Amino acid sequence: MKPRVLFIGCVDFSRALLKRILENRVVEICGVVTKKRSPFNSDHCDLSRTVEGFGIPVLFTEHGDQKEILSCIERTAPQAIYCFGWSHLLGTALLSAAPLGCVGYHPALLPFNRGRHPVIWALALGLPKTGSTFFRMDEGADTGDVLSQRVVVIDKEDDASSLYQKLQTVAEHQTEEIDTMIVSGVLRGTHQASGAGNSWRKRTKSDGRIDFRMPSSGIRNLIRALRPPYPGAHLEYNGEEYVVGRADVLSDCFDGAEYAEPGKILEIRGNTIIVKSGDGIVALSEHTLPDTLCKGEYFV
Repeated sequence: MKPRVLFIGCVDFSRALLKRILENRVVEICGVVTKKRSPFNSDHCDLSRTVEGFGIPVLFTEHGDQKEILSCIERTAPQAIYCFGWSHLLGTALLSAAPLGCVGYHPALLPFNRGRHPVIWALALGLPKTGSTFFRMDEGADTGDVLSQRVVVIDKEDDASSLYQKLQTVAEHQTEEIDTMIVSGVLRGTHQASGAGNSWRKRTKSDGRIDFRMPSSGIRNLIRALRPPYPGAHLEYNGEEYVVGRADVLSDCFDGAEYAEPGKILEIRGNTIIVKSGDGIVALSEHTLPDTLCKGEYFV
């Protein structure tokens, strides 16, 4: 008899892992907890569609109601809980409601880079690698024992979309390892030492604003970090906000560029806008800026 597992999640990543676990056929998904909508998840996904035809009961909880989920656990009696892509911390009662506990996921090399927005921060900071980590959840944020971890290389051309896909592909393969642990009846992992690693703070809208006093590489990294499924980096022009989808660092020479202040438009080439940065020149493209821009204007 397959061990029963309750699945909690509400984003595209959750859907991919749920689909893979169903394909693995190692554990029985005895219930799904998800959301019909989520105003703060740009990659929101209603998981009920993924289990259509499987006869799996679905609980919709728009605010992550702990009592509702506990009632679902009582009805479905899972041996373990998978919680992937959920924006609410689980309380003590939920974490201990299943005999084997709750398995979570974090796209970083725990114990490093715990916390919010790990894909965005990794790209914005220009890191050369990140990680795909499954862990046993405890009352902290991403602090439980590490069950499975893989290094994921970040290429210079990666953006949020391609890195998201890389992490998803790696995590899908790791589900086989986690499923096998559940079948064995033991979640054996590596303890995260107290005080080890670091945590990232929650990003705000202002973190997505392009400041042309930044170095060219920083501007490029910020823009690629906020590409879909995220809302995009933005700049201000004439009191309005505009999204920029790509920035390339240029080594071209422009007359008088050494005297130009950061944010000055040096040239316009069709839909590409050449702008002075804090230490050089960047070419902005894939943007929503108006076609009335002129050379010599400023982004401030």
